[in-house]
Formats: sequence, structure tokens, C-alpha cells
Amino acid sequence: MLHQLLKLRYVFLLAVGVTFVNSIILIVLGCVRAFEGIILFGQVTFNHTEGRPGVLILESLDLFLVAFVFMIFSLGMAKIFIFNNREEKDLPSWLNFTQFVELKMLLWETVIVTLVVYSLTNLIKMETALTWDALIFPLIVLILTIGYWLMKKSH
Repeated sequence: MLHQLLKLRYVFLLAVGVTFVNSIILIVLGCVRAFEGIILFGQVTFNHTEGRPGVLILESLDLFLVAFVFMIFSLGMAKIFIFNNREEKDLPSWLNFTQFVELKMLLWETVIVTLVVYSLTNLIKMETALTWDALIFPLIVLILTIGYWLMKKSH
């Protein structure tokens, strides 16, 4: 019975595959956004047109970071649920974990960094005076960071 239940772990293969494809798509979108920013930078610099190329470049960084969250999630789920019996010496150090808690902590760190960059991008995008709702994402980052610190302290 237990052997039959362990075969269900291959259902995760579909989730891993789709999540990995999503990360590749986000990387492509990040490259497109970065090239748009570079082109706009050239237009602003040489043609003296109006524009904010830094915003496009920061948005590409947001897309790259979200892609990395997806990629870490897919590789981590594959390592834990599908290839859990294999010892790989060639894996990067950040992927050398054996428990779901370690994957969760890695994802938590990545999400916090992603939200910090996203918060900065939103602050830079604002063209008018800052309002109270500009503090929502920094407050979320603070709460997640405190939660991460408490979780790290307890382990």
C-alpha cells in the first residue's frame, strides 16, 4: 500500500514542469522589458526624448526575481518529491537540501528580496506625492522579515 502511495509523487512532475516553464517565460519577459529599457535609455540619451528607462529596467529585475522564485520552487519540489533518493555532487549549494523546511526558508528569503525590489519599483513609478498606500508593500516586507527571523531563530 505504501509503495503505491509513493508512486503518486510523480504527480508532482506535472507541477514541477509547468512551474519551470513559467519561470522560463518570465525570464524571456524580463529580457524583453530590459531591452525596452535599454532602447528607451538610448532614445532619452541621444534623441533627448522623454521617458523613464530605469523603471523598465527595474520592472525587468522584478520579472527575473519572480522567475527565480518559480525556478527555485520547481527545482526544490523536484529534488524533494521526485529525486529524493539521489545524491548529486554537482548541484549548487543552495539546492543541497533534503527537507521541505529548507526549501520553504529558501523560498521565503527569495520572496522577501523580490518584494523589496517590487516595493522600490512602485516607489520610483509614483510621479505624484507619496500617499499612505505606498507603505503597504514595505509593511508586508517587514512582517515577512520578522516572521522569517522568528522562524530562523526557532530552528
